[in-house]
Amino acid sequence: VNGRQVKLGANGGRAISRSLFDAELVREAASCGVCFMPETTARCLDLAAGYRGVGLSQHGRVSEVQAKAIFVCSGLGNATLSKSIILEEEVAEDSRIGLTTLITATPAYEAGTIFMAVNKDGYLGITCLEDGRLNISAAVNKQSLRLAGSPGEMAKTILSDAGFNIPLGLDQADWMGTRELTRHLVVPAAERIFCLGDAASYVEPFTGQGMTWAMETAQLIQPIASRAINSWSSDLMQEWTSYYAGFKKNKQRTCQWVSYFTHRPGLVSKAVRVLCYMPFLANPVIRSIHGRNVLKKSEI
Repeated sequence: VNGRQVKLGANGGRAISRSLFDAELVREAASCGVCFMPETTARCLDLAAGYRGVGLSQHGRVSEVQAKAIFVCSGLGNATLSKSIILEEEVAEDSRIGLTTLITATPAYEAGTIFMAVNKDGYLGITCLEDGRLNISAAVNKQSLRLAGSPGEMAKTILSDAGFNIPLGLDQADWMGTRELTRHLVVPAAERIFCLGDAASYVEPFTGQGMTWAMETAQLIQPIASRAINSWSSDLMQEWTSYYAGFKKNKQRTCQWVSYFTHRPGLVSKAVRVLCYMPFLANPVIRSIHGRNVLKKSEI
């Protein structure tokens, strides 16, 4: 930030590509009995005799299944599950949008480090993946992106303001974007439907905990899910809302504070200046993000 840099230990954290992570997640799920249906779209249907229908479409083939409980893990998609099921959603006024791309690695960004650049318009992270490519992801102000003209120009501005080298290929890169990031459902449930992970709420990607929150909420809902399947009650919707509110308060606090700082580059600059001399002050934050396990060098 503002040409100042500080290097902190990752305390066991590591970065891998979503393609590798997703493949491992699918393999593990399938080994537990999950039926994996790639390239399939799903939509919630009407209630009928203690079930709710789910419409599935895969390469033109349409089918319908009946479920006693449905778990929506659709990420940052919109809150409209069907024409008849619209969940109320609140979006932060200053919410940023997400950008991401993959490009050929350059020598300035060696493997084993996550580089973060912060300026007044947003922040951007760069890391070298296991296949040698660079993953570049950012959270930026919508108005600043419009003024920049393109994601590539936006990325260049953030990197140059922070004092980092500009990787080759940003102008030609294929960028993907998201909706506004900081959002939550007022009630993350409907009749026989429960929303988990990013579909229920999200803060910002700076700490990289989105997938962790998703899996933790999947564990959290298990007792409610069992009761929903055995004997449905509308009280379960409010119970999940209360459970999830407690989860957000306890698990997303660190990310919310980091988000507060990243919206104020002046504070980030002062923090970096202090951490240059006392990097140990960042340890509680890093432990909060990555946990307390420290990998041996041979394991990284």
